[in-house]
Amino acid sequence: MEGEVAQDTEVERIGLATVWKESDDVFRPTPAPLTLVVEAMSRTRLRADSTVVLVSEAVMAEIFFQLKSKAGVETGGVLVGRAFVDLDRPLHAVVVRRGLLGDNSEGTPVSLRFTSDSWQAINSKLPGLPEEERNMVGWYHSHPGLGVFLSARDHLTQRSFFTNPWQIALVVDPSRTLDSSSAFGFFYGIEGLPAQTIIYRTELPEE
Repeated sequence: MEGEVAQDTEVERIGLATVWKESDDVFRPTPAPLTLVVEAMSRTRLRADSTVVLVSEAVMAEIFFQLKSKAGVETGGVLVGRAFVDLDRPLHAVVVRRGLLGDNSEGTPVSLRFTSDSWQAINSKLPGLPEEERNMVGWYHSHPGLGVFLSARDHLTQRSFFTNPWQIALVVDPSRTLDSSSAFGFFYGIEGLPAQTIIYRTELPEE
């Protein structure tokens, strides 16, 4: 059985849908000259009609620490930050500022369930964050010892609740070292396609 994110009851499904409908109503990607700025900063050629994820080493280390502390079971939460859309072509960039762990979630070695209490805890944390960190841009969870991929259940979650090209999923295998290329992967949009990822050392300026 592969890792999964599931909701047992209709109430929990409604709760999850409501969270993401509200976010989608409030937040829209900011138009920006992505190709010029990101390629100059990273010296990386960006693919058109795709999504690139920018995340600092510090943020990745914190997320990895969260998930590694519960290495025997799957755990996860939501990613917050900002999203941008290129002025001239269908290209999105997502800047991940933080991972908010889903407290009170129910995990096993091969599955993860966000409960209603998990979503209430996440929502209660948002108002206390800096403005640029109050937008939910995706979700993340661990696959302890399973490798980095989106399972069939993960794809269902992505198709159901994270359909925009700027909504991303992060999968981490905490049994591997963070500096390994196979330790984590970002995916985006309704199809859960692999996203280009740029890890940077210095903090990006706040919006």
